[in-house]
Amino acid sequence: MTKNLKVLLILLLFCLIFIFGMKFLFSLMAPFLLGIIFSLLSEPLISFAERSFSLRRSVAISLIFLVIVASGVLIAIFIITTFYHETRRLLPQMPLLFDRITEINTLLNANLKRLFPYYSLQWRDLINPETVNRVLRFFINGTSYLLAVLPQILFTIILGGISAFFFSRDRVRFNAVVLSYLPEKFKNPYQTLKNQLITSLASFVRAECFLSLLTGSLSVIFFSVMRLEGALTYGLLAGMLDFIPVLGSGLVFLPLALVYLLFHRYNLVVGILIVYFGILLIRQLVEFKLVGESMEVHQLLAIGLFYINLNLFGFVGVLVGPIMIIFLRSLHRLLLVIIEPSDRKITAS
Repeated sequence: MTKNLKVLLILLLFCLIFIFGMKFLFSLMAPFLLGIIFSLLSEPLISFAERSFSLRRSVAISLIFLVIVASGVLIAIFIITTFYHETRRLLPQMPLLFDRITEINTLLNANLKRLFPYYSLQWRDLINPETVNRVLRFFINGTSYLLAVLPQILFTIILGGISAFFFSRDRVRFNAVVLSYLPEKFKNPYQTLKNQLITSLASFVRAECFLSLLTGSLSVIFFSVMRLEGALTYGLLAGMLDFIPVLGSGLVFLPLALVYLLFHRYNLVVGILIVYFGILLIRQLVEFKLVGESMEVHQLLAIGLFYINLNLFGFVGVLVGPIMIIFLRSLHRLLLVIIEPSDRKITAS
C-alpha cells in the first residue's frame, strides 16, 4: 500500500469519526467548544496583561474572561432583540411587496404568452406571493424562537466563559495528563498535531472575527449614510453571515437590492451594489493576508464542505466546517511526515 493511499484512508476514517462525533455530541460539547474559542481569542490579551501590568496569570484570565462573557451576553441580547423589532416593523409593509410581485408576475406571464403563442402550455405563476409570505413568517417565527431560547444562549455563553477560564489556566496540566496516557512513540506526533491545531485554529478564528466585524461595521456605516431603513439590522446580519464561505454578506445585499429594484428605487439599488462590491473587494484583500495562511484550502472545497456540514448540522455547520478543515489539514501534514513509504520499508528489510 502506497504512502498517499495510507494517508487518504486515515484521513477518511478521522473525517467520519469527526462528523459522527459532532453530529451526536455537539449539543453537549457546545459550551466547551465555545470555551476553546474564547481561550484562543483571549490568549494574546492575557499575555499582554501579564507583561504590561505584571498581573498573575489567574488574575489576568479572570478579568479578561469577565469582560468577554459580559460583552457576549450584552451583544447576544442586543442582536436578538434588534432582529425581533425589525421583523415586527417590516410585517405591515409586506402587502406592498406582495402587490408589486403580483404586478410583475402578471406582466411576465403576458409577455411569455405573447412570445410563445403557439405552445399550448399551462401557464403557472412564476412568482408566488404566498411563498414570500411563508418565508417572512418563517423568519418572524425564527426570531421569536430566538427570544424563547435567549436564556439558553446566555447560559451557554456564561458556561463557555467558565470553561475558557479553566482551559487557559490549566492548559499545561491538561497537556501533561494526556501525555501520561500516550505511548512514547506517539508523544511527539501528538505535540506536533496539537501545536499545529492551536496555531491554525487561533489564527483562523481571530481572522474571521475581524473580517466579520469589518463587514458588519462597514455595512452599518454605508447603510446609514444611504439613509436605509433598518440599517443597523441589515449591517449586523451582513456581519453575521460573513462567516459563510463565498456567499457571505451577499445573502443580505443582493436580496435587498432586488427588493428596491421592484419598487423602482434605482438610486438605492446602485448604491447597495456599489457598497457590496466595495466591501467584497476590501474583504478579499484583507482575507488573503489573514486567512490564507491558516486555511490554505481551495474555495470550491470550502463550499463543498460547507454544504455537507450545513445539511448534517444545520446552521451550526457554518462553525463545524472550518474546524474540520483545519483538523484534517493539520493531520494530513503530520501523516505525511510520520508514515514511511512501503518501498522504503522493503528496502530496509
